[in-house]
Order: sequence, then structure tokens, then C-alpha cells
Amino acid sequence: MDSMLIRELQSYAEENYKIRVRVCRLWRGKRIHPERNDGLHCVLVDERGDAIHGIVSEANYSSVSGKLKQGEVYLISDFYVRDSQEDYKVVDNSIQAHFNGKTKFKLLHNSFPQIPQHRFYLLEYNQLQDRIDKTDLLTDLFGCVKSIMPIEEVNTRDGPESKCEITLQNLRREQIRVTLWGNSARKVDIETIESLPPPVLMVITSLKVRQYKEMPAPSNTSHTSIFINPEIPQAEPYKIEFSKATDTIKKLPPPCKQLTAAEVEKQDKTTVHQLNRLNPQKYKNQLVYCEAFISRFSTHDGWWYEACPQCYKQLTVKKNSDLRVCLDHSMQIPLPCYRMHATIEDPNSEATIKLKGKPAEQLFGITCRELIDRYPYAPQETLPQEILQTTGQIHIFQIQISEANDFIVKGVFPSTKNQPSASTPAHPLYDRKRSVDKGRRQLFATNPDKKPRRTGKEALNQQHHPQTLGTKKKGTEISCHILCK
Repeated sequence: MDSMLIRELQSYAEENYKIRVRVCRLWRGKRIHPERNDGLHCVLVDERGDAIHGIVSEANYSSVSGKLKQGEVYLISDFYVRDSQEDYKVVDNSIQAHFNGKTKFKLLHNSFPQIPQHRFYLLEYNQLQDRIDKTDLLTDLFGCVKSIMPIEEVNTRDGPESKCEITLQNLRREQIRVTLWGNSARKVDIETIESLPPPVLMVITSLKVRQYKEMPAPSNTSHTSIFINPEIPQAEPYKIEFSKATDTIKKLPPPCKQLTAAEVEKQDKTTVHQLNRLNPQKYKNQLVYCEAFISRFSTHDGWWYEACPQCYKQLTVKKNSDLRVCLDHSMQIPLPCYRMHATIEDPNSEATIKLKGKPAEQLFGITCRELIDRYPYAPQETLPQEILQTTGQIHIFQIQISEANDFIVKGVFPSTKNQPSASTPAHPLYDRKRSVDKGRRQLFATNPDKKPRRTGKEALNQQHHPQTLGTKKKGTEISCHILCK
């Protein structure tokens, strides 16, 4: 029987098929929950450029793994054709080829007609929006590597995990950031990639696309493979466009290590008084930790701004229009981001900090976009209750000191000194008047049987002045702090 084309195969047929194909992709399968190996997987392509996903089960892995090599052409027989699963398909085909120990793989040399080296399903970056949360067919991306974030260990809900971020750019100089996790991140040889002459072109396969901060956010799956400088037709115009001396890979600084709450508690901490006395030249490359509470916020510069979704720089309004423009990424849809000043205190001093982006989201427990959507007519000079209710709470602030002596918050962690208390009603100050009046009436309401809430300042004071005096009068308990001078 002569070999057949992939498009001629039918699932569950009794016929013993033969196919002449190239193994253009080969990888070890992985399952995540629980983490374990999942056989051998490959993408096979024939002379027409059609592709099929080949699968070897874990039970048959040892008897097949040594018979296949990526890039080689084989005549394959004695295999089974079955329907593909509906989700997470790596190729656009409704069938799969399943191999076992009886499958025959005959290596072919100088085989004609020629078979393509690769088969990818590449998407333009502007098509990614339509792929968000769709997993029927996984996404392949191609571009020039512009930057690589060094591998870091981050804390996830499943424990510590490796993470690497790669930024690709297309011919229109549009950028997309791909996040790799786990084994896919650890396999990235950053030193080798950075040592290659520009341009460095890359294909990253089998990605899922989620949405993060209003932008498509591709990330790896267990089927993801990476190809550097692949010989594909799309590469030629990229080699011309990105041949300039400025088109080198940007070396990003190592990300700050994420600490757990327990690790933060063990860090040496400065008082607010000590924080005010730190020399920015000496500490500009260090993070310091300060345990304090927020006493007030300042709205002299508002509490949010319109950011570019790609670089988070503030957008400017295009002249004679309402369009928002980024100096680096042209016209953009604005992304609301936190930016505000706050005053932190401890028993002896106070300091002004800058809150922005992720640390502010950590503190308030809600993104700026969600807060703006909740209160679409929120004025910049009035703070929502979700922000105001964090005053008086003790936190450990991870702070970077700028050369201008600004205290920029890089992380916010809970303090063990906070006491549980009833949540504050979520009525913003700019709600309807009757809500304001109701809040004003409640503000001055009294409950003689309720214990007063301990403020952050009192909690910090107690560690220096632990003596308390308790008296009871007419069923009401009064707790007084004796302050020692």
C-alpha cells in the first residue's frame, strides 16, 4: 500500500494506513494536577503542509521514545487514527494519530517530494483579542525578541513556580509579552539567546490567551515549544526590518524576589523616623521594610491616571481631539491605574509614600479598572470608601528610595499587629446624598455595649507601652493606655 496524505486519513478506520511525514515538533507530555509525565507528543507534517498531532501514551513511552527524532522524515505504519479532543488542540485537525510499541517508524533519507521543516499556525498580534479564553485551538506566535525578563521564582496558589517573560515585536513594531511558567520557563537559555547576533526571531507554540489589564496575555501550556531563528517564509522580511544596530535584545534587570508573609516578618524593619533619615544614594538599589499605618491620603494629584496598557506610562491627549496617545506605542485605549500619595505613621514620626500599580491593588484588594467601573462618576479629588477604609490598618511596606528622596512602595504585606474588625460599609463619598446623610448619622451613633476599635496607632503604641488599665462602669468596659514618658 502506498503512503497516504494526512487529509485522507479517517478516524477509527479499519484500514492500516501508511504516512510519509516529518517530525517537525517533539516534546514530552506533562500533566499538572497532579504533576506527572504524560507520554510523548509530536506534530507531523506531510508534503502538502497538512499537520496531525501524534500521541504516545505514558504506558508506551519507553518502547517508542527512542524511535523518533525531531526534524527527520519517517514512513509510519501500524498506528490508529482517532478523533481529537475538543479543547487544547495543537494543530488545526479533527483527528489524531496514536502510536504504540507495534507502530513501525522507517527513517527516510533524501525523500521526495520534499516536506516542510515546520508547520505553525501563526496569528497576527491584532488577532489575539479574538482568542481570549478560547482553547479549542492553541495559539502560535512569531516575532523578533526585544527583551527577556530573567527567570524568577514566584509564589502561586500551587506553591513556588518559575516564571519568565519574553517580549516579541512584529513588523509593525507592535509588541506582545508572553509569560512562560514551570518547565517552559526553565528551558529558556537566556545567555545563548542574548549571545546571538540580531535579529533573534522566535516562534512560541501552543499558547493559551487570557486577558490581563485589558490586554491579551498569552502564556504557555504543557504543549508549548520554542523555536529560535526558524527557517520559515515569514522570517525574511523580519531579517530586513530588524537588521538595525538598535534592534538588540534588551537586558532587563532581575525582578525583585517575591517574599512570603512569613519571610517579610523576619526582615529587618526601619521605623518611620529612620526611614526619613536614610540616604537615597546609599539605599537606591536596596529595598527597605517599614511597619506603619496609613493615617491619610492626599488627592492633590488625583488617585488614578490613564495609562498605556503596554508600558503603563501616562497617556497624553492628541491635539485637537479626544484620542489618547502613548509616546512609545502611538494611539491606545486608556487603562486606569492607581497613583496617589499617602502618609504613613508610627508612634514617633510620619512620612509620605507613593502608591502606584500592583502594590496599590494589593493594599485595596481591587484593581483600579474595577473601582472605576463600580463608580464611573468618581471625581479625582474624592476617594472611594474601598481606599479610605485602609486608613488606620498596620501594614509592612516594601519601599524603594528614589534619588529624589521619594518613598516608592514596591509591595504591601499584612502585619500581625492588625486586629480583626467589622468591615466598613462600601458607600463612596460621592454616592447619592441620602447615602451620605445615612453615613453621617451612623458616624455619630453610639453603642454603649460595643468595644471601641483599636486603631493602628494604638496597636503600634502597645508594643512600647503594654500596660493597660481596665475598669467597668454601668456594664461598659473602658480600656485606657498608660503612656510612659
